[in-house]
Amino acid sequence: MQETYQWGFYKPEGLVLRGLDLINHKIKIIRIKKIFTKILMRMSPIFDVEYMGSRFRCYVRDNSTERNMVFFKNNPPKSELTTVLDALKQGDIFVDIGANCGLFTVLGAMKVGDEGRVLAVEPNSIMLDRLKYNIGINELSNVEICESAIGPKAGEAELHIDRRQYGKSSIVSNKKLEKVKVKLDTLDSILESRGLSKIDLMKIDIEGYEYPALHPFFETAQKSKWPLKILIETAHTNKSETNPVNYLIEKGYSIVWSSKNDALLGLR
Repeated sequence: MQETYQWGFYKPEGLVLRGLDLINHKIKIIRIKKIFTKILMRMSPIFDVEYMGSRFRCYVRDNSTERNMVFFKNNPPKSELTTVLDALKQGDIFVDIGANCGLFTVLGAMKVGDEGRVLAVEPNSIMLDRLKYNIGINELSNVEICESAIGPKAGEAELHIDRRQYGKSSIVSNKKLEKVKVKLDTLDSILESRGLSKIDLMKIDIEGYEYPALHPFFETAQKSKWPLKILIETAHTNKSETNPVNYLIEKGYSIVWSSKNDALLGLR
């Protein structure tokens, strides 16, 4: 178990370290980078790395977020991550729905500081272990974890687990994937139980289940509780029955930044 090892146990060294140096500093051709990446993943499935000033333990064989933190760490950070960090300030309240391994959670917690708060929402037990570890090794006291999925009602849901790429696991039905039961709760209930009456920024990335998770909250919660800004994944909007971005625009948000797969919305 990862908790039995102090951070640094899987710090790359020797041939692995030399290979990482080639990938991150010297090899420019993407095809060759991918070949070297596959070789290093066979040599070591776990890496302890520093990324943007914070410590992370990364499992590179089954999660692209962790893989990119190791093999592309010296490339410019993903635009959606820098967009969130630029939008946060000291003392803010940040809610990370679909926290994964904790990349946004950890860096967001560093940005909001001790006077701020971060709520990390993640239902996948495997990713929860990684999330907790990364929070712990960075000694963050301003983060609270919610071990639940968000949906239209409280109860249970089936999470479809993609063990080749945990970041693609979703409540959206997929007959090809393994199913596990997870706790389900509403966004309003989760916020109320944590005493959160305002949100400065919310990030939501739950693989196509954004609309069912958000709709009940925005139909019933007081507007004073609505997030001032929302970063939402848009990669699955064309596959869902209702476009969550269009819905949020109808509720009074506007797009202040967008990329191919994400959009940052601000409350007008």
